[in-house]
Amino acid sequence: MSEDRTSKNYENQLAIRAWGSARVNAVGGDVSAQGDVHVGDRYSHSPVVAPPADSTGIEITPKKRDLKSWVNREQVQRKLLERVADDETILVEMVGPGGAGKTSLAVWLRDMASERRALVVWMQVWEDATFHTAARWMLTKLGVQTEEQANAEALAKALVSILNDKKCLLVLDQLERIAAAEVRTDFEDFLMRWRQRGQRSTVLVTTRQPFVNDEMLSLRLSGFTPSEGEVFLNSQEIVAESSDLQALTKICGGHPLLLKLSASWLKETSKTLDAECLRFFERLFTQDLGEPDSEAQVDIIFKKLIKQLSERIRRVLLDVSVYRVSFGLEMAQAMVPETTQEDLEGLEAQGFLLVQEEKWRLHPLVDELIVEALRKESAEETAHRKAIEYFKARLEAEETDIQDYLECFHHYCECREFEAAYDVINLCSEFLNRQGYYRVLVSIYERFAEWETSQLPNEVREKYAYTLVRLGSAYDSLGAYDKAIDYQQQSLT
Repeated sequence: MSEDRTSKNYENQLAIRAWGSARVNAVGGDVSAQGDVHVGDRYSHSPVVAPPADSTGIEITPKKRDLKSWVNREQVQRKLLERVADDETILVEMVGPGGAGKTSLAVWLRDMASERRALVVWMQVWEDATFHTAARWMLTKLGVQTEEQANAEALAKALVSILNDKKCLLVLDQLERIAAAEVRTDFEDFLMRWRQRGQRSTVLVTTRQPFVNDEMLSLRLSGFTPSEGEVFLNSQEIVAESSDLQALTKICGGHPLLLKLSASWLKETSKTLDAECLRFFERLFTQDLGEPDSEAQVDIIFKKLIKQLSERIRRVLLDVSVYRVSFGLEMAQAMVPETTQEDLEGLEAQGFLLVQEEKWRLHPLVDELIVEALRKESAEETAHRKAIEYFKARLEAEETDIQDYLECFHHYCECREFEAAYDVINLCSEFLNRQGYYRVLVSIYERFAEWETSQLPNEVREKYAYTLVRLGSAYDSLGAYDKAIDYQQQSLT
């Protein structure tokens, strides 16, 4: 996209998209000529602004329940329904190991609530989530607009207030992914405030490690019972004696993902589940582990499974790991052109990928293992460059999305090509600023801190100076004046 074309878009064809129940405020542009602006509208030749959920750490579309492999867990489901139906229970924390089925049960509960026409707000977090982003999105979903400058305490108070006004089910899925101590504290403070003052709504948290240290509010999730495991293995097309299916369930500790990986291994190796095979799994899952550890067991069988993949499928799996956002078939084909829909569905069936709305993500339990495998092959940069070419092509289309700019920028930074990263983000930084995405701008321009420009020509150093100016301006808009002054001073230097 040329500089002239971009300038024209920002001045005359400001294209925006309302998100959720948000109202559109167009600053510095005239959309009246386009007619009314509706949720989901897209206009040609301009970036379409929608809060980039993936890059800001939240996923707002819950996965659908896979009815083919769904297994009723009567005891746990009964407890969940009892707690949500109890007006005195305002918070439930479902705690269990990774892959134990917490998200699946939360989706089931969401479906039950939706059938009863209850209001449901769903949010799944990722490692780079912030409470600020999450709380503002939840408030928008509940019909409340907030200022970008609002702090965590103000957002928590507003969220508690609106949840007391509207009876709803709020699901905070996979909260254990939050790594930053400050962000974790913000979520803990909100949950504590809700415990003390909550009334009408129910907040359901799923997590591997407790956020709320209260056994009265905790629902500990164990694995499948032997009979439930038998039903699940049958859904995975494993044909064997009932006693053998239940025995494998016990060996796996009833862990759903471990059972899925075991079923995939059986099918990939054309093995029959018999006494000899059961002894193999028993040795596999107890070697050098001491106390059984489901995540360590997943690691073991993952390494065995990945060796069974063809080189082409293995290449697809490793290369798509560089994407920060959910990817579809076209994005996978940007990595390996021969990739098919069946390839991705096969990787999902084996437990490597999670699917939602015809897009995929790496399963969180194998994410680090796949990224590490890519790193060991020194193939990260090659995959990032393929991603760059994909998003560059997207930017040349008549209609594009602000997320395409952010992703192209990200992959350039991963390749340490900071001048190219600057040139891409320069196309939309003013637009982000006009829309008030100051925190997004801070996260963008902080990435240039590693740009070594001392030996570069003056025109390149000038670009680096502009990153400092814009970083200072973003902090100024957020009211962080000391940081704003510091970065402006650095830009002068």
